[in-house]
Amino acid sequence: MWSDKTDDMGNWVWLPRTGGKLKACMLLVIMLAFCTNVWAFEDPMESTAINSSLASNSLLLDITFSGDRIIAVGEMGHIIYSDDNGQSWQQADVPVRVLLTSVVFPGGGQAGWAAGHAGIVLFSSDAGKTWVKQLDGRQVNQILVDAYKTAVSEKKDHLGSASKEERGRLQAELEELEFQLSDAMGFAEEGPSRALFDICFRNELEGYAVGPFGMIIQTLDGGKTWTSEAPSIDNPDASHFMAITFIDNTLFLAGEKGFISRSFDGGKSWERLETPYNGTFFGLTGDASGIMLVGLRGNAVVSFDRGKSWSTVKTEQKTTMSSAMIISDGRILVSQYAKSLMVSNNARTRLSALSWVAGKSVSSFVLGHDGSLITVGVGGVTRIIDPDFSAKVN
Repeated sequence: MWSDKTDDMGNWVWLPRTGGKLKACMLLVIMLAFCTNVWAFEDPMESTAINSSLASNSLLLDITFSGDRIIAVGEMGHIIYSDDNGQSWQQADVPVRVLLTSVVFPGGGQAGWAAGHAGIVLFSSDAGKTWVKQLDGRQVNQILVDAYKTAVSEKKDHLGSASKEERGRLQAELEELEFQLSDAMGFAEEGPSRALFDICFRNELEGYAVGPFGMIIQTLDGGKTWTSEAPSIDNPDASHFMAITFIDNTLFLAGEKGFISRSFDGGKSWERLETPYNGTFFGLTGDASGIMLVGLRGNAVVSFDRGKSWSTVKTEQKTTMSSAMIISDGRILVSQYAKSLMVSNNARTRLSALSWVAGKSVSSFVLGHDGSLITVGVGGVTRIIDPDFSAKVN
């Protein structure tokens, strides 16, 4: 249809009819686009990881050993492994497509676990070559709801038989548990929205995983069943739990707002500890000689009495530290979200930056059996054999 208007050149402008057929076509296009998007959605908890030649160059957050094999985990469900000290990598078969944050193979054996977003826990029985899903966020949410329901019920029973002197304290504890139960039920309604930040296994049966808002779960049968002791932890601020590990047969748990707690009985009861730093801790390591926590803005603390008292570690940099590991001579090597690593003195009271540069922000690392350093982080894997680095560290 010709209009009564002209363009800048004086030409008549052709306008299409805007009748019912055109409107119907436009509506059909919109509906098809909407339906295509719906059909295209794949639940990352139910979708297998896509095999990619670039997996070793993608975001990877954690790395560990299973025997001589190195395994790393990261975004999109990527799990890769190397049998030649990080020189070449293969991609594992993984049943999910979520960001994986942590991986562990207790004792360097064949059995291993990985954890990540959406409350996912994966299990491998063949040194990381193939994986199956053991747990997801929906189940984790229900585990926490059940734990708080049980704790509330037990506290009510205790309150009913308590003396007058005890009732005030017990009533306050009951109200706190009821508040936490309400939170747990709210998260369950949201769905699998919370990630697991760290996972550790004492052996092939006993393991723990932690996450935000005081989330903690544990298994005593290799992941077949899981429970939670969250109600027994003194965490009124619902601080995020960032790291958990066994040190000298004691279970240590660290997180935000300076949170640090320890358990001597496998997580059944916990003792809250105090440190000089009130920020977030991301990593911890140690042995009978001393324990170090590392965290935000170059802050680190050390204890030489199994956590009873802590002192500040002197650091040369103010970059957030991501993980820590004891090396062969007893010093502690620390990665940071920067291009270099730090190493402690023999007394573990000071951290100094190494002149060696990784080239990428480092989330975690291992020392290869051939003297190499293999790091993971932004941009994937970095491997280097540097005589200067080896001389300072090994």
